[in-house]
Amino acid sequence: MFVYFSVVNGISLECPPNMCRSKWDFCGEGPEYCAEGNRKTTTTTITAAAAVNQGLNPKDYIFDFLNSETGRANGTGGQAVAATSKNFPALVSNGMAMTVGYIGPCGINLPHTHPHATEMNLILDGKFQSGFYDFNTNTFVMNEVRKHMVSLFPRGVIHFEQNLNCKPATFVATFNSDVPGVLTIADGFFGLPAEIVGASLGGLSVEKIEDLKQYLPKNPAIGVASCRKRCHLD
Repeated sequence: MFVYFSVVNGISLECPPNMCRSKWDFCGEGPEYCAEGNRKTTTTTITAAAAVNQGLNPKDYIFDFLNSETGRANGTGGQAVAATSKNFPALVSNGMAMTVGYIGPCGINLPHTHPHATEMNLILDGKFQSGFYDFNTNTFVMNEVRKHMVSLFPRGVIHFEQNLNCKPATFVATFNSDVPGVLTIADGFFGLPAEIVGASLGGLSVEKIEDLKQYLPKNPAIGVASCRKRCHLD
């Protein structure tokens, strides 16, 4: 199913279902249109000015990853800064977003998923171990990536990036959606009712699950024990 809009010059553009991204998207009229089975099927006519003029000023077209006060995730293993249509207005309806990860020695961008986007991850400096679980083939894919190498993580897969060095490293992740979404797996899992989590782990008690929750690190976190030992971080 496709959703259409047309501009005053008569050009008609198509928006496939997987392009449903944000409530401002011209391929729909509100967040509800992205709900499964509830996508618009009518033609929406807009003016050319409405399509290009979203009330932005020149500074709305730049994003400062080093100094941004929004989109930040800070943990013991570094920080990740995300630019999406939620905090970077120029991205609205443009189908792209970016995250820069400043990962400390042995830091790890914890296993997570982006439900709305495929990711390309470029290493700016350092060396990372990257991996993901391919749910289509039920296989685990892992690679070592270095400066100016790129990893690809298909939409929705659980993946991670682990800094293997004893010094900071940086990556740039790009997405084919302006709202890629992100869910850290441990946080999502332990965010379920404790009795459900306990049953999923072989019958652990609610008390045990509540106790385990306090050990969940903030993302990015300090990574695997072997790296911490090698870099004398313990």
